[in-house]
Amino acid sequence: MADEREKLEETIRQLEQLKASGAMSAALADASIAALKEKLAAYANLEGDGAIAQERDSLTVGAGGIGIKGNVIINALPPGASPAELRAAYLNHLFESVSQLRLAGIDPKMASDADAQINLGAIRPS
Repeated sequence: MADEREKLEETIRQLEQLKASGAMSAALADASIAALKEKLAAYANLEGDGAIAQERDSLTVGAGGIGIKGNVIINALPPGASPAELRAAYLNHLFESVSQLRLAGIDPKMASDADAQINLGAIRPS
């Protein structure tokens, strides 16, 4: 990000020099500089620790962070979690990952919709 800002700032300086030397018309230089300054203003400024992801498909990681791209679900526990907290987190994750039942295996009419699901808690034995 800093590289992009620096390139824009350098281009603005060069345009100002071209304008001052008369190598470029003032109107063209001013219009170009205004467009570049508008683009430059769109960039966020970071102060202190951290990071900024700007632009399409950007990824950034702050100090001590983990970079993740895509769909990821994390149930993070604080450092030093007790065995009971770890067990509860594991069981919750297990429940979330296996609690959906595909209806195609139960109802042949639903076989055409392979993604049709029902929560196991909604099934009552007869």
